[in-house]
Amino acid sequence: MAEQIDELVKQAVGSPEKFTIITPIPNHYIWQKTVYFPAHFNSQEQYKQVIQILKQTLPIAVSQIYFDVKFNQEENNNRIKSTIYALRKSYAEPFLSKENIILDNELFCYLRGALLLNNSEIKTENIKQIQDIDIDKLSFPENTPDKKLYLIALGASLWNGKVSI
Repeated sequence: MAEQIDELVKQAVGSPEKFTIITPIPNHYIWQKTVYFPAHFNSQEQYKQVIQILKQTLPIAVSQIYFDVKFNQEENNNRIKSTIYALRKSYAEPFLSKENIILDNELFCYLRGALLLNNSEIKTENIKQIQDIDIDKLSFPENTPDKKLYLIALGASLWNGKVSI
């Protein structure tokens, strides 16, 4: 598979310039949980709690997963909203054969693409807006054979290295 990716990249990029491939992972392969911590928790306390939650909640060892956490300080509620994402290493490893691969949630890619074509601001708060977007009314390039796939690819290309959508 790595050789096939190399060949596709060589054809698409056409040069050895540095690039990054964003690989959308289907949402149903990503375990997700949202928890809240007191605002006075420092990053070390938050991290310890996340590890404990993973150990208690997942049926596999923490050593068998990749995980990421998105922390958002809620000013009005004096708490920290923490969203934990986990993915089995055995599922992720084939995609990570190169250094320049980033795994992203397919749903987030789709959302970024749909919000861009809908001229909506791309923010985490807009995730509920996706239900209101009629993709048949979005402005796609002519003869787009698969609109869902186009939105995922477009959204992946909009990945900016930030945790939020």
